[in-house]
Amino acid sequence: MLTKKSKTIIFILDEFNQKKIPHCIARNYQKFPDFKSDLDIFYLNHLKQVKKILIRTAKKFNWDYLIYDDK
Repeated sequence: MLTKKSKTIIFILDEFNQKKIPHCIARNYQKFPDFKSDLDIFYLNHLKQVKKILIRTAKKFNWDYLIYDDK
């Protein structure tokens, strides 16, 4: 049975794939989708779409926080 965290990760990566956003998981991918802490995803030149995906994900999975820091 998948955890909420695993479902969230799968949802995000499915969205990236549907939108054809090139991406990769930086580390700890061997345990996909069961990550113990955070997930580092690299993507290329699709910031606007990525923000939309993360906002949609936050609403769908009832995140408490979603912070964007551009510094």
